[in-house]
Order: sequence, then C-alpha cells, then structure tokens
Amino acid sequence: MKYVSGFLFLALSSSAFGFDCSLPDTTNINECSKTYKARSMADIESYMTDYKVNESGVAKNLLIDFDVDSPSLNIKSPCTVRLKKNRSISSTGKVCIYGKNGLYINPYSTLAVKDLELYSDRKVAIRHHANITGDSLLMCSVHKKTSYFIQ
Repeated sequence: MKYVSGFLFLALSSSAFGFDCSLPDTTNINECSKTYKARSMADIESYMTDYKVNESGVAKNLLIDFDVDSPSLNIKSPCTVRLKKNRSISSTGKVCIYGKNGLYINPYSTLAVKDLELYSDRKVAIRHHANITGDSLLMCSVHKKTSYFIQ
C-alpha cells in the first residue's frame, strides 16, 4: 500500500488510465452556485441525475457529508466537489471523483481505496492532515498543466 499525506496540488493534461471519469455533456449548465449537501449514497445518485440545475441553468456544487463505504464509486460534477472535514471514503475497488471546477479533500478526511482517480479542470487539493491509502493514485488538474502518477 502507498500512503500520501499532506497538502498537494497535482495536475495532468489528459488521462489514459482506469475507468471513465469524464463528465457527460453539460452544455445546459451556465454556472455553479450554492451547495448540495449529500448525506447518503441516494443523495449522490440524485445529485448526479441533474446536478440540481435550476431553471436558469445554474448547477449546485457537491459536498459529501457522510462516510462512504462502497465496492466502487464514480462521482462526477460540472461544479466543485468537496469531501467534508473528518469524513471518509472506503472502497475495495476503483474510486473516481471528477469536479470540473475543483476537487477538495478537506482536513482530517480519509480515503482508503484500492485504486483512486481524482480529476478537475481547475484544481485538485488534498488539505493538511488528510490521509490516502491504496494501491494506485492518479490525480489530475488540467489547469496547472503538470502531472503526477503514484503507483
């Protein structure tokens, strides 16, 4: 198992790894505002059906506010995705999280997964005292135009 801890900003211009973490067509979304707080897997599934877009084409950011335990996980948002402080994601399989406008693993959060892919078109940030364990880790942020792959 590899272990990453600390504060990181990582990036990549394109991915050739793992399962599809691309965002479906979101041309009807004009901007992002406010936050949708997911407190269960059902909340995440509900969010991903329509991103909570209002009649003006404004989608909501996603805040994961519960401890996730799933065999695999694929979360996508045209906005920002945040894992709330002191929350965890556990999986024996692949986990892919894509937040187009940013992806933040907040302080004291834990990700214990087999294979992890974190993507954003702007910024992927792992805040201080967040812990990640797993067999492989891919973190990408097109905006910064640098890349890191840990395996």
